[in-house]
Amino acid sequence: THLIDNTRIANLDRVEEQSDGVVIGAATRYYAVESSEVVKRVCPLVPEALKLVAHETIRHRGTVCGSLAHGDPHSEVPAVAVALDAVITIAGPSGERQVPATEFYFEPFMTAVGPTEMVTAVKFAAIPKSAGYAIAEFARTHGNFAVAGAVAVIDLDAGGAVRRASLSLFGLASQPLRASQAEQALLGKV
Repeated sequence: THLIDNTRIANLDRVEEQSDGVVIGAATRYYAVESSEVVKRVCPLVPEALKLVAHETIRHRGTVCGSLAHGDPHSEVPAVAVALDAVITIAGPSGERQVPATEFYFEPFMTAVGPTEMVTAVKFAAIPKSAGYAIAEFARTHGNFAVAGAVAVIDLDAGGAVRRASLSLFGLASQPLRASQAEQALLGKV
């Protein structure tokens, strides 16, 4: 019954580097994240994925946290959050809580956000320099929601063997899927 504009709430429009990742506030627009030198350096998969989100006009208005809270299973941002083990901060009258992205989504457009709560930030873990990353999607036209897509982060040890694999799929189910069996199958492979 009420439309709430969060753009004037202090600390919600921010990109903050931390020792183990980057925090993006709820009012931070896609374009600010996509062009952030901090995000490009700490977690370059995020700006790569944002280039696939809608069109430039929408990226100047929409927000990363808005996409997370919306919970569309065809959206790139939730799949990236799941692949990167992001932690989503939710606040409400009872206080603040942190929810891992892997536990945030239930069904299409149904998330862990309660009726009196809102997403206030997301923290994406840093991508190690020894890791490669990619996002690929099939969409009928550029800017449309993906029919299907995949996100991958593969971290290699000094010998070139897979030390950690993180894979998520989107557009295939009612929420972003973590491809755990595929991740396990890759471990130790050169």
